[in-house]
Amino acid sequence: MVIVAVLGCANYATAQAKIVLAFVDLAASVKDFEGYREAWQKIVDHLNGDDRIVLGRINDETFTRFRAMVDETIPAFHFLTDNKLRYEKTLKEAKDKIATKFAETIAGPKSKKTDILNSLLIAEKIFRAEKRRPVLILLSDMLEDSGHYNFERIKVNDTFTRQLIEAKRKSKQLADLLGAKVYVAGASANNADKALEVQQFWLAFFKAANGNLAKENYGPALISFNE
Repeated sequence: MVIVAVLGCANYATAQAKIVLAFVDLAASVKDFEGYREAWQKIVDHLNGDDRIVLGRINDETFTRFRAMVDETIPAFHFLTDNKLRYEKTLKEAKDKIATKFAETIAGPKSKKTDILNSLLIAEKIFRAEKRRPVLILLSDMLEDSGHYNFERIKVNDTFTRQLIEAKRKSKQLADLLGAKVYVAGASANNADKALEVQQFWLAFFKAANGNLAKENYGPALISFNE
């Protein structure tokens, strides 16, 4: 009975494991990455055994040339076979590697475009191939600037939002995020009216895309991350 109980605890991490997919906006217009660094540290601090974390870049080639900058699975602790001190050392090494890769990513080449919408199609592909619970994080100002849309120049009102969602649905380009919990850190604009306008768009869009984005999880900083 004791062995069964211990084995049950050992398997708990796997049963509750999550896939954390983060996209970082590397548009040339982004000047301050400190908020991204703070958000990333919170994310890494909340990674548990058997969690998988994937980091991709948002740029003008996210959909056509996606490459994961980070794709790591956090080692799980097995009570019957692992030494606790050795495991903690391995865990620290894994998280340090993830932190280093993130620093290298944001120091890398910048992009002229921000294609968030097509990045979400990549998210669907990754989540569909996973059994872990999906969590999506966007480190971005959320100002779409792709070949079709420039949120800084157009009025992102309710009519625009409905039309865009319907167009994506008809063309079968509306991502299905499979109920993923969504967080946004870095959201900004030239003024409060534009920021609120863009926020309303993304709240509606993620709902249509079967993503779970709460208003409190959207903002210039990652206020909390309790996954």
